[in-house]
Amino acid sequence: MNCEAAVELMCRDRLTRPEEVLLEEHLSGCSVCGDKFLLLNESLPLLKEEVSPPPSDFTEKVMLKIESSAEKPAREETTARSRFFSLLPSAAAAAIVIGFIFLKPADTGTIAVTFKIQDSTARTVALAGDFNNWDTEALKLKKRNGVWKTKTALPRGRFQYAFVIDGEKWVADPSAKDYMNNGYGSRNSIIDTTNL
Repeated sequence: MNCEAAVELMCRDRLTRPEEVLLEEHLSGCSVCGDKFLLLNESLPLLKEEVSPPPSDFTEKVMLKIESSAEKPAREETTARSRFFSLLPSAAAAAIVIGFIFLKPADTGTIAVTFKIQDSTARTVALAGDFNNWDTEALKLKKRNGVWKTKTALPRGRFQYAFVIDGEKWVADPSAKDYMNNGYGSRNSIIDTTNL
Protein backbone atom coordinates (compact mmCIF):
# COMPACT_ATOMS: atom_id res chain seq x y z
CA MET A 1 0.00 0.00 0.00
CA ASN A 2 1.32 3.45 -0.89
CA CYS A 3 0.98 6.60 1.23
CA GLU A 4 -1.84 8.03 -0.90
CA ALA A 5 -3.97 4.90 -0.40
CA ALA A 6 -3.19 4.93 3.34
CA VAL A 7 -4.32 8.55 3.70
CA GLU A 8 -7.53 7.73 1.82
CA LEU A 9 -8.24 4.88 4.28
CA MET A 10 -7.46 7.14 7.25
CA CYS A 11 -10.16 9.56 6.12
CA ARG A 12 -12.95 6.98 6.03
CA ASP A 13 -15.48 6.59 8.84
CA ARG A 14 -15.37 2.79 8.82
CA LEU A 15 -12.94 0.20 7.51
CA THR A 16 -13.31 -3.48 6.78
CA ARG A 17 -11.03 -5.81 8.74
CA PRO A 18 -8.75 -6.38 5.69
CA GLU A 19 -8.47 -2.61 5.20
CA GLU A 20 -7.57 -2.19 8.89
CA VAL A 21 -4.81 -4.81 8.54
CA LEU A 22 -3.39 -3.13 5.42
CA LEU A 23 -3.44 0.28 7.11
CA GLU A 24 -1.79 -1.05 10.29
CA GLU A 25 0.96 -2.70 8.21
CA HIS A 26 1.59 0.53 6.33
CA LEU A 27 1.61 2.66 9.50
CA SER A 28 4.11 0.33 11.18
CA GLY A 29 6.58 0.98 8.35
CA CYS A 30 5.89 4.62 7.43
CA SER A 31 6.56 7.25 10.08
CA VAL A 32 5.16 10.06 7.88
CA CYS A 33 1.75 8.38 7.59
CA GLY A 34 1.98 7.37 11.24
CA ASP A 35 2.31 11.04 12.21
CA LYS A 36 -0.66 11.97 10.01
CA PHE A 37 -2.77 9.18 11.48
CA LEU A 38 -1.96 10.24 15.02
CA LEU A 39 -2.78 13.91 14.41
CA LEU A 40 -6.00 12.99 12.66
CA ASN A 41 -7.16 10.75 15.52
CA GLU A 42 -6.25 13.35 18.11
CA SER A 43 -7.96 16.20 16.23
CA LEU A 44 -11.27 14.55 15.32
CA PRO A 45 -12.68 14.43 18.86
CA LEU A 46 -12.00 18.17 19.18
CA LEU A 47 -14.20 18.85 16.16
CA LYS A 48 -17.09 16.86 17.65
CA GLU A 49 -17.07 18.39 21.10
CA GLU A 50 -17.98 21.82 22.31
CA VAL A 51 -14.78 23.81 22.75
CA SER A 52 -14.39 25.65 26.01
CA PRO A 53 -11.64 28.11 26.87
CA PRO A 54 -8.44 26.55 28.21
CA PRO A 55 -7.49 26.96 31.86
CA SER A 56 -5.40 30.02 32.62
CA ASP A 57 -2.24 27.93 33.18
CA PHE A 58 -2.72 25.81 30.02
CA THR A 59 0.10 27.35 27.96
CA GLU A 60 2.54 27.16 30.86
CA LYS A 61 1.77 23.47 31.45
CA VAL A 62 2.13 22.60 27.76
CA MET A 63 5.43 24.43 27.49
CA LEU A 64 6.76 22.70 30.63
CA LYS A 65 5.74 19.33 29.20
CA ILE A 66 7.46 20.07 25.90
CA GLU A 67 10.62 21.32 27.66
CA SER A 68 10.75 18.29 29.95
CA SER A 69 10.34 15.99 26.92
CA ALA A 70 13.17 17.79 25.12
CA GLU A 71 15.51 17.44 28.14
CA LYS A 72 15.18 13.65 28.29
CA PRO A 73 18.08 11.75 26.70
CA ALA A 74 17.31 10.36 23.28
CA ARG A 75 16.64 6.62 23.17
CA GLU A 76 17.32 4.44 20.23
CA GLU A 77 14.01 3.35 18.76
CA THR A 78 13.96 -0.26 17.65
CA THR A 79 10.79 -0.33 15.52
CA ALA A 80 8.56 2.00 13.57
CA ARG A 81 5.72 1.08 15.96
CA SER A 82 7.70 2.27 19.02
CA ARG A 83 8.54 5.52 17.17
CA PHE A 84 4.84 5.93 16.41
CA PHE A 85 3.81 5.58 20.05
CA SER A 86 6.63 7.81 21.31
CA LEU A 87 5.00 10.71 19.45
CA LEU A 88 1.72 10.45 21.36
CA PRO A 89 2.35 13.05 24.11
CA SER A 90 3.75 15.74 21.79
CA ALA A 91 1.15 15.15 19.10
CA ALA A 92 -1.68 15.24 21.64
CA ALA A 93 -0.43 18.59 22.96
CA ALA A 94 -0.09 19.92 19.40
CA ALA A 95 -3.61 18.75 18.51
CA ILE A 96 -5.04 20.47 21.58
CA VAL A 97 -3.19 23.70 20.78
CA ILE A 98 -4.35 23.55 17.14
CA GLY A 99 -7.91 22.94 18.29
CA PHE A 100 -7.86 25.97 20.58
CA ILE A 101 -6.32 28.19 17.94
CA PHE A 102 -8.56 27.28 15.01
CA LEU A 103 -11.85 26.36 16.64
CA LYS A 104 -14.10 28.90 18.20
CA PRO A 105 -16.61 27.93 20.86
CA ALA A 106 -19.89 26.67 19.48
CA ASP A 107 -22.96 28.79 19.97
CA THR A 108 -24.73 26.86 22.71
CA GLY A 109 -27.85 29.00 22.62
CA THR A 110 -31.15 27.42 21.79
CA ILE A 111 -34.18 28.78 19.99
CA ALA A 112 -37.75 28.29 21.21
CA VAL A 113 -39.78 26.97 18.29
CA THR A 114 -43.53 26.36 18.13
CA PHE A 115 -44.73 23.53 15.90
CA LYS A 116 -48.40 23.27 14.99
CA ILE A 117 -50.68 21.41 12.64
CA GLN A 118 -54.44 21.49 12.14
CA ASP A 119 -56.18 18.10 12.23
CA SER A 120 -59.53 17.88 13.99
CA THR A 121 -59.83 14.10 13.48
CA ALA A 122 -56.46 13.07 14.97
CA ARG A 123 -56.45 11.31 18.34
CA THR A 124 -52.72 11.93 18.97
CA VAL A 125 -50.00 13.96 17.27
CA ALA A 126 -46.27 13.71 17.99
CA LEU A 127 -43.27 15.57 16.59
CA ALA A 128 -40.31 13.48 15.43
CA GLY A 129 -37.13 14.74 13.83
CA ASP A 130 -33.40 14.36 13.71
CA PHE A 131 -33.22 16.76 16.68
CA ASN A 132 -34.82 14.03 18.89
CA ASN A 133 -33.55 10.92 17.05
CA TRP A 134 -36.97 10.48 15.40
CA ASP A 135 -38.47 9.48 18.74
CA THR A 136 -42.26 9.42 18.29
CA GLU A 137 -42.83 9.53 22.06
CA ALA A 138 -40.56 12.44 23.01
CA LEU A 139 -42.66 15.43 21.88
CA LYS A 140 -46.43 15.08 22.07
CA LEU A 141 -48.57 17.95 20.82
CA LYS A 142 -51.61 19.26 22.69
CA LYS A 143 -54.90 19.94 20.95
CA ARG A 144 -56.84 23.20 21.29
CA ASN A 145 -59.66 24.19 18.93
CA GLY A 146 -58.62 21.58 16.34
CA VAL A 147 -54.99 22.79 16.25
CA TRP A 148 -52.22 20.63 17.68
CA LYS A 149 -49.24 22.56 19.17
CA THR A 150 -45.99 22.06 21.02
CA LYS A 151 -43.13 24.40 21.86
CA THR A 152 -39.57 23.11 22.20
CA ALA A 153 -36.05 24.49 22.38
CA LEU A 154 -33.78 23.58 19.47
CA PRO A 155 -30.07 24.23 19.03
CA ARG A 156 -28.92 26.30 16.10
CA GLY A 157 -28.86 24.23 12.92
CA ARG A 158 -30.86 22.74 10.09
CA PHE A 159 -33.20 19.87 11.01
CA GLN A 160 -35.63 17.47 9.32
CA TYR A 161 -38.91 16.64 11.03
CA ALA A 162 -42.45 15.33 10.54
CA PHE A 163 -45.68 15.03 12.50
CA VAL A 164 -46.78 11.51 13.49
CA ILE A 165 -50.57 11.30 13.61
CA ASP A 166 -52.19 8.53 15.66
CA GLY A 167 -48.83 6.78 15.95
CA GLU A 168 -48.66 5.67 12.33
CA LYS A 169 -49.26 8.40 9.75
CA TRP A 170 -46.19 10.55 9.04
CA VAL A 171 -47.12 14.01 7.71
CA ALA A 172 -44.91 16.87 6.54
CA ASP A 173 -45.59 20.26 8.09
CA PRO A 174 -47.76 22.20 5.61
CA SER A 175 -46.33 25.49 6.91
CA ALA A 176 -42.65 24.49 6.52
CA LYS A 177 -40.48 26.69 4.30
CA ASP A 178 -38.49 23.77 2.90
CA TYR A 179 -38.79 20.01 2.41
CA MET A 180 -36.55 17.04 1.68
CA ASN A 181 -37.30 13.62 0.19
CA ASN A 182 -37.14 11.11 3.06
CA GLY A 183 -36.40 8.03 0.97
CA TYR A 184 -39.73 6.40 1.86
CA GLY A 185 -41.85 7.92 -0.90
CA SER A 186 -42.76 11.09 0.96
CA ARG A 187 -40.97 14.14 2.31
CA ASN A 188 -39.76 15.58 5.60
CA SER A 189 -40.14 19.19 6.62
CA ILE A 190 -37.01 21.30 7.16
CA ILE A 191 -36.46 23.92 9.84
CA ASP A 192 -33.35 26.09 9.93
CA THR A 193 -32.96 27.68 13.36
CA THR A 194 -29.92 29.70 12.28
CA ASN A 195 -32.34 31.98 10.41
CA LEU A 196 -34.79 32.46 13.28
